[in-house]
Amino acid sequence: ADMFSKALEVAERTGDAAGINAASKGLGAVYTTLGQYDEAVTTLKKTMEIALRSADPAQQSAALHALGLALTALGQNEEYVDGEKTRATLQHYDEAIEMHSRALEIAE
Repeated sequence: ADMFSKALEVAERTGDAAGINAASKGLGAVYTTLGQYDEAVTTLKKTMEIALRSADPAQQSAALHALGLALTALGQNEEYVDGEKTRATLQHYDEAIEMHSRALEIAE
């Protein structure tokens, strides 16, 4: 995560949109792998916003796919089983399904 965080800082400082996208997508993937789903979703939503402003369908598809994976993982996380957490999980799961569908549309 440190490597992607440092790369993201440099890309943001220099205004490198492609670098910001790549570093934040990598950071989000690391958070997902580590089970830090909330951090992954926050990071990958920013990645998605950047990618959607670009004219590159491949970047858009990759960002939406990564976000969808993080949201799906969040929805399957056992610590989100009671009360308010369950409701939030279901909301995130619905978002994950929508993001996966959008990614597939863009990929086509």
